[in-house]
Amino acid sequence: MRKKAGFNQAELAEASGMTQTAISNYENGHRPLSLHNMRVFARLLKCTVADLLDPSDNPYVLDDDERAIVDNYRSADPMQREMVKRVAEPSSTYRQQATRSAA
Repeated sequence: MRKKAGFNQAELAEASGMTQTAISNYENGHRPLSLHNMRVFARLLKCTVADLLDPSDNPYVLDDDERAIVDNYRSADPMQREMVKRVAEPSSTYRQQATRSAA
């Protein structure tokens, strides 16, 4: 996330008020991130706190395309939202049928 946002460790350390060693320790898993620090990093990296979690801790993490869809939905008017729901409905029905068939 740091590299994607265009920061090197020294720049992120300066922007966050932390040391470069601390940034390195977070990235290498030698030091756990507190919720406070996750919020600081999320703000600086222009991502969500959930994006900073390991994928095994956050199976619902969104990729860039999915995030764009969610952002567009959130900024849509009620009629546009209803249209999106109708488009997504067949895939939801298909998943439910597939789940029942597998059981």
